[in-house]
Parts: sequence; C-alpha cells; structure tokens
Amino acid sequence: MSLQDQRSCVIYRGCMLRQGNGVPFFLPEPASSSPLSFSRNGLSIGDVVILTEEGSYNFLFNVHARADHELNFGNVPTDFEPLRIPCGPVVYDYYYNVGTTVAANDEYTTSFNMEASADSPLVVGVGGSASIELSTSRVQEAFLVLPDGATRLNAMNEKLYERYAEKHAESWRKYVDDLGHHLPNGSLYLVTGCDKAPTVGLSCSLLALQFI
Repeated sequence: MSLQDQRSCVIYRGCMLRQGNGVPFFLPEPASSSPLSFSRNGLSIGDVVILTEEGSYNFLFNVHARADHELNFGNVPTDFEPLRIPCGPVVYDYYYNVGTTVAANDEYTTSFNMEASADSPLVVGVGGSASIELSTSRVQEAFLVLPDGATRLNAMNEKLYERYAEKHAESWRKYVDDLGHHLPNGSLYLVTGCDKAPTVGLSCSLLALQFI
C-alpha cells in the first residue's frame, strides 16, 4: 500500500468513526484468500476478524457455524464450540435509501455527471461511466456513496455475544498467535452488526488535495 493510500485510509477511518456506525472499512471487499462461501456473502454477524492497517479485515471463522462447516473448514481454535442463539438478527432493508451519501460532516455539495473524469478530486464512480462529484470546504472529509442503498443487520441478544467473547477471547488470541498473524491491540473483533450494500463508492480529502 502506497503512502498516499495509507494516509487516505487513516483519514477515511478517522472521519467516518465520528458517524457512530461502527468500524468503517476503507477496503470493504473480502480478501482473495477468504473461503469461497465467505467471499460470496461478505461480512456477517458472528464472524471473528482481524482489522488490518490497510482498512480491511482478515476473516478467521464464524462462531455460529460448525467447525466443519464450509465457512470454517476446521480452521477454528481447539476448544471451539458454536454459539447457539434463540433468534436471528434484526434486518433493516434499505436502512440507507438508494443514492444515499454518508459524509463525516454535513457541509458538502454533490453533482451527478455521466462522464466525470476519474482523475478529478473527490469523484466517486457509481457504475458504468456515471459518477458523483463531491466538494467540501472542510480540512478533512470522507464520503461513502451508496448508489443502490444498503441493508443493516444487528444481532439480538448482544449480552450472549459479550459473554461468549469474554469466555473465548484468550483462546482466540492464542489461535491467532499460532497462525502467525500480527495482532495489534484492539484489532480482534466479533461482528454483531453490519451494513451490506451491492455497490459502494468512497472518497476522502485532506485540504482538498488528498483523494482516492
């Protein structure tokens, strides 16, 4: 990852965290090394992941799937036991409406362009040759564009997840260490909620000069 990409990741994450919508991913797509079943569906409730410095995540296993499930393929801690819950997640279809722009701050303008240049600052592609051009007077700003909207999933019975994580956290850390993964403090997460979108575009700026 280039220095510019690293800086963009830090700006994007720092700005979007203020929205209070959980951990923002600068690179939301699953890694190519992820299991096929995970790549098809993406991040889900019950996933145990490591957040990366690049703004992405490394999938480890899912706590709701059996050890021999296609998601886990036996790649679980030695004392792994699936978490059984009495009900599924709460699903909010179109939590974000079609065409929503999520910004860290409210002071911005947008314009829709069928032939906007991808080399222009703060231009977010939304499919085909169409794009949305964003402008802001803020020193730092981040945008997430959802051309097709997004669905939100939240786990019920969060206390069950908290107790489960407290019980197994040390085992998970040992498992990650045995795998040889780098594990910075605070980078191991159990997913209890996520937003899913079929298409996304993101951009960030620093003094209106740094962009992706």
